[in-house]
Amino acid sequence: MLGPAQQRLLMAIAKASQGLHTIVTGLLLLAACSGTGGPGEPKTPPTRLELPPPLSETESATEAPARPPVDPDRWLLPDPQGDPEHPPWFRLFWSQENQAELEACGCPGSPTGGMARRAALAAELRATLPDVTIVEGPSALSRAILGFGAVEGEHRARGRVVLETLAASQPDAFFPGHADFAVMTTDELAAAAKGHGIPLVATNLDASGYQRSMVREVEGRRVLFLGLVREAGTHAGLAAAPTTDAVAAAAAEVAAAGPVDLVVALTDGDRRTVRQWREAGLDVDVLLTPPEPSDSRAQLWDGTMKVVRADPLGRAFRRLDVAFTGGEGRGLWPTERMVQPVERVASLEGQYLRQRRTHRALVEAGEDPRQYEVGSDGERRLDPSTDPDVMQGALAEIAAMRRQAFANALELTKGHAVHVSKVVMEPAIQEHPGVRDRLDAVGAERLRALQADQEPFESVPEASRYVGRTACVSCHAPESAHWSQSPHAQAWKTLLERGETENPDCLRCHTTGFAAAGGFADPTGERALLNVECEACHGPMARHVEEAARRGFAPSAGQPITETVCRRCHDPANSPRFDYSTYLPRVMHKEPR
Repeated sequence: MLGPAQQRLLMAIAKASQGLHTIVTGLLLLAACSGTGGPGEPKTPPTRLELPPPLSETESATEAPARPPVDPDRWLLPDPQGDPEHPPWFRLFWSQENQAELEACGCPGSPTGGMARRAALAAELRATLPDVTIVEGPSALSRAILGFGAVEGEHRARGRVVLETLAASQPDAFFPGHADFAVMTTDELAAAAKGHGIPLVATNLDASGYQRSMVREVEGRRVLFLGLVREAGTHAGLAAAPTTDAVAAAAAEVAAAGPVDLVVALTDGDRRTVRQWREAGLDVDVLLTPPEPSDSRAQLWDGTMKVVRADPLGRAFRRLDVAFTGGEGRGLWPTERMVQPVERVASLEGQYLRQRRTHRALVEAGEDPRQYEVGSDGERRLDPSTDPDVMQGALAEIAAMRRQAFANALELTKGHAVHVSKVVMEPAIQEHPGVRDRLDAVGAERLRALQADQEPFESVPEASRYVGRTACVSCHAPESAHWSQSPHAQAWKTLLERGETENPDCLRCHTTGFAAAGGFADPTGERALLNVECEACHGPMARHVEEAARRGFAPSAGQPITETVCRRCHDPANSPRFDYSTYLPRVMHKEPR
């Protein structure tokens, strides 16, 4: 039995540390110094306490436990047992201002968008969310809005490819605008859209093959869709797309539709046009418009009308949620502060989509996807993001929170609650295989056509020949060295990393003189003129090099570097944050010669 002093020592040790190792160490020390009896009794050998073996000895660091059973369809939206009581709910996803973009562009940042991802995301939305509506807005088929002369055969062919791949998304309707009619006449577009099974809606267009409006019924509520085409500014534009008065046409359709709970209009009209329509009495609840370069706001209230601006270049869907909490008929609640339940439902459904994507990728891996790490203490720890069962539990948690958000939305009664968000077509979305194959075939065909049209180097006039940077180094060594440290010198590497070295849309700006006479042509064999070299900015310099070789002869100068030169690649589509005054110093030679 321990004496009082020994007991106090043991209590002090236990109090100082709650760790098993410390307490056991204290017991061994006490046993070693005191034996088992009181004063004057003979000491006995200390008792050896057996500690449990370390975890590293009980479980192999390379052997994983059995994989738990996983049911990829265990948690679904909508809830298989039925969503909880909630207001009638309208979900709209739409894209506008696609501007004939076929591929996901990574300039700048991560590549988002592309018709192959759009089709895959649309399929995800329809498989997961109830009563979802997906539509395409104006300016989908043409780059005419950017100032290109989109009347040539190449642009017309591209517009048809956009329409064909758009059909894979199975939109509920397409609302065309003037830029779309720049590449396809109204009759051509009507025939092509009918062949692809895409309904066309244009309320104030005087042409056949177009619906004046479209009605969607969601949980007993009626939503009326209108397509308002802006008036052309030229006689040629008016002849290509003969429009009538948009305000009068919209009023007539609303009157003819009967009782509705929401009126949504898509338009290619700019801010000035919309203001004129409002002053003339345009009466819609939600107006979906193009982006506004001078105003970065994605949404705003114009009285009781909600104006929502599209995300450009088809790189994201805008999402509109309307909870019909205000009784029968029309009437939005023009405030953002009291619609948190609507925002919460939309946010949770977005989280669910991303989590479900991760979960399915783990389940479809074919092998046990779980990964473990062994720490410095020898313990193996599971990375929960690689465990399908953990991900499945996260889906269940999201579904439970969504049910609660639905219940909270019942408390909103002053008017229909509206919320706007965005769903980015990010790289994590697996591309639609059929659309991906079609885009690859189109890109290869375009590249072959460009190479076939390329003139032999010998027949290109000297003033138009590109010679490559190596011809510049001997006279312009400092400038060449400065260029090698600039972003322009990494342009080809960027394409290599993203697997886009045979994409004509990318080669246009990541090589020198692509598709021009005497410029870059063959990405599979040509090594000269890679990157954004000297002649990409200064123009073809074969004559300059030849003249510089003549002693005493002043060579002709290259083209001056102006903002127009830079904007050929740093356009609003691929370089939306471009600022000439700040970008130019990054690549400008320290000592121009």
